[in-house]
Amino acid sequence: MSKLLLPFEWQLLGGTSKNVVGNWQREEHFLPQTESWEDYDTTVFPTSIIRLKGATRYYYSICPWNQSEADSANMVLAEDGGGQLKKYLLSKAPAAYFSLTGMPKNSRPIQPVVIRLADDDWRMYFWIHGGTPHMCRFLMAQSSNGLNWQVTGEPLLYHFPNDAESVSKPRQASNDATTVYRRHDGTYEFYSAAKTFVKPGSPHYIEKDHAGGCIRILQRWTSADGQNLSDPEVILAPDAQDPPDLQFYYLSCLEIKNYRFGFVGRYRADEQRTYLELVYSANGSHWERPFRDSCFPLQSPEEAFGIYAAASICTDGETIYMPYSAVNVSHNQSEHTEERPKRRNRLATIPMPQLFGRQASGGALLSPPWRILEKSQTLFFNPSDKPKLEILDSFGEEVLLSLEIQPDENGKFQLGYLDDLLNRVVRFKLSGDFTLYIMEL
Repeated sequence: MSKLLLPFEWQLLGGTSKNVVGNWQREEHFLPQTESWEDYDTTVFPTSIIRLKGATRYYYSICPWNQSEADSANMVLAEDGGGQLKKYLLSKAPAAYFSLTGMPKNSRPIQPVVIRLADDDWRMYFWIHGGTPHMCRFLMAQSSNGLNWQVTGEPLLYHFPNDAESVSKPRQASNDATTVYRRHDGTYEFYSAAKTFVKPGSPHYIEKDHAGGCIRILQRWTSADGQNLSDPEVILAPDAQDPPDLQFYYLSCLEIKNYRFGFVGRYRADEQRTYLELVYSANGSHWERPFRDSCFPLQSPEEAFGIYAAASICTDGETIYMPYSAVNVSHNQSEHTEERPKRRNRLATIPMPQLFGRQASGGALLSPPWRILEKSQTLFFNPSDKPKLEILDSFGEEVLLSLEIQPDENGKFQLGYLDDLLNRVVRFKLSGDFTLYIMEL
């Protein structure tokens, strides 16, 4: 299997460099409001996109700003078949087109994550709010068609401190905003916000936040069967290099070849805004933060207070598709842009290689060694870049080939190898002023 080589893995030889992100493109309309009951309060955070033969299903949530989840949350199914979009509110009636049975009495479902194991074997993970006594728990349901669901098993996670039972179950304590992924080997990964606390007087205590002493961090659980979870491991927490009001709200994951790419909710409590930070990991446990900043500019009034990436981020060819919810209201709901608070569903795209870039100036970058196994290699730059490329031996001493790179209008450069370079272990040295993006080996 081929692997990805990230630009951060190259050694800087003189000059300067900084980490950059390529150009996001926004699609104005994604799952637009078509029903009176939506009223701009739907959210695709998190959501699942399931592609079937001739149709695509979208599972997402609805909850008005001015009502609690326990009173009004629900889930929505949208089906797009041949360009015709139909939407269905979740029903408790088993005979309904989109239904869920077995829920605790007077509880409401929200934040669905759907996984299709086989044509007749589906799972849905979701949070519930409400009930008597009040519950806030992460449940699982099963279905044979992805439409009619039945709750099964015991709760997997408990919201701390909103569910009283969470106090006695610290290994299952969470703060909702949970994403679930089934990996190629059949195992599962659960990512979720969790809490730690500080006291008044700490620089991390933000009084204006609706949970002033609460610091949101990110945890990961693994599971062989998607039902019995490991102990949690903390994978992302603010540190001394971060602003004192920084917290981490969620992690949506996209796995490509040898890396997991993380789309993280970067919540600035003092601003009451949630930005997007990009991270990456080789194993799901240890995550690198090459930017430590917002990686998706908030450009319009409709997303003035943040975006929330969907759980289902996918690729089509060399393009990454990121559905997200745009919000125009502060996290504590004290202010908003436009005439009233709204959530909107949007879609952004970016070329996969441009997700991570490194801009070099006045020096050079030296790659790790690798073995040439194919007759050509694709590199990605900005279209106007013209760096000098030297292919060196494994020691970085002998120059085997030297040329000036001239990318095409999309920034792509196809490098062909002579036969005498095949099966050689080499290093690349790039010199000049340029931006190097992800390359595939």
